[in-house]
Amino acid sequence: RVLDVPCPEPRWCDGRGHWHEGNAIGPDAWLRLIRYEGGRRGPVLLAGGFSMSATSFLGDTVRQNLVEHLTGKGYDVWLFDYRASIDLPSAYTSFTVDDIACEDWPAAVAEVLRVTGAGSVQMVGHCVGSVSGMMALGAGLAGVRSAGFMQFGLHPAGSTFNQLKAQARVGERLKSLGFGEVAPLVGISVRNTLLDMGLRALPLSTGERCGKAVCRWINAIYGCTHAHDQLDEATHDRLEDMFGVGNLASLNHLSAIARRGVAVDVHGDEVYTANPERFRLPILLVSGARNRIFRPEGMLRTQRWLSRHNDPELYTRHVLPGYAHLDALIGRNASEDVFPVVSTHLDRFNP
Repeated sequence: RVLDVPCPEPRWCDGRGHWHEGNAIGPDAWLRLIRYEGGRRGPVLLAGGFSMSATSFLGDTVRQNLVEHLTGKGYDVWLFDYRASIDLPSAYTSFTVDDIACEDWPAAVAEVLRVTGAGSVQMVGHCVGSVSGMMALGAGLAGVRSAGFMQFGLHPAGSTFNQLKAQARVGERLKSLGFGEVAPLVGISVRNTLLDMGLRALPLSTGERCGKAVCRWINAIYGCTHAHDQLDEATHDRLEDMFGVGNLASLNHLSAIARRGVAVDVHGDEVYTANPERFRLPILLVSGARNRIFRPEGMLRTQRWLSRHNDPELYTRHVLPGYAHLDALIGRNASEDVFPVVSTHLDRFNP
C-alpha cells in the first residue's frame, strides 16, 4: 500500500564525518538519517535491529507502521541507520557494538540537534538499536530527554538455545573458518539446500516452524525473531527483504554480552554500567512476553538496576502479551497493541 508519511529527507555521513543530503550514498557511507517531519513534536530517533535497516519501521504490509503512527501525532521522526544497516556499505566492514554506541549514536544525535535546532531529542531503539542506545547513554551520550528501549536491555536473559550458542562461541568458530560475516541463504544452490537441511534440525518453539528458509536461518543465527501467528502472510513473505549481512565481530561482541548477562565492552569490562547516574532520565522498557531471544526477565533486571541507583519513578516497564521480538514492530495488530505504548511515553515529555 501507499504509505501515509511526509516526504522523506535523507542524509548520510561519509568516512570523513561530513554529512550529505540525498539518497545517493557514497562508498564510504557509515551512517544515514531519514527525516519524516510530521510536526513540531520531537525530534525522535528510531534505531532498528542488527542485520536490518531502519526502514523496518516503514512496513507497507501492515495497516499502519510506527513512522505513520508517530508522524500522525505530530512528531518529527528520524530513522537512524547505524553502521550495521544492510542499506550501508559499512555493514560489510568489521566493527563492534562499542563503535555503534560510542561513535554512531553521538554523531547521529549531534546531527539531528544541528539540523532541527532542538535542545534535546527522544530516542527509541529496537534490539541492537536498543542495547547500543543504552550503552551510548552509559558512555555519556548527552542531549537525550527521554528514551524507549525495546526487547534488548543492559542485562539480557536469553533462551537455553541462545545461551548454548553463546557458550559455544559460534561466531568465533565461523571466523576461524575464514568467514567475515553471515547472510541469509538467498537463491537455490546445492550449498544453500544442504545448509538449510541442517538448519531444520535446530530446536524451535512449538508452532513456529514454517516453509521459509529465511525463518530457519534467522532462528539459527539470532533465535526466532517473531511469533508467526502475529504476522500476516504478506509480511511473512517480505522477511527475506528485511534481513541481510551481519559482521562476525559484532556478533562475537553480542555473544560475550549474552554470556555475561550484562552489557560489557569488547574487552569484557563493565564500562557502560559504571556510571548509573547517566541514566537519570525517563526510560520505557518494552518486552514481548513470548520473546525467547531476550526473555522479559532481562528488562526486569535492567529496571531493578536502574531503580536501585536512581529515582524508580523514572522507569516504566511494559510486557506485551502474545508478542515475541520483531513482531512488536511488524505484527498485524502492532499499531493497536504496541505503538500507543511507545507514543504515550513520548507524549509525556513533549510540549
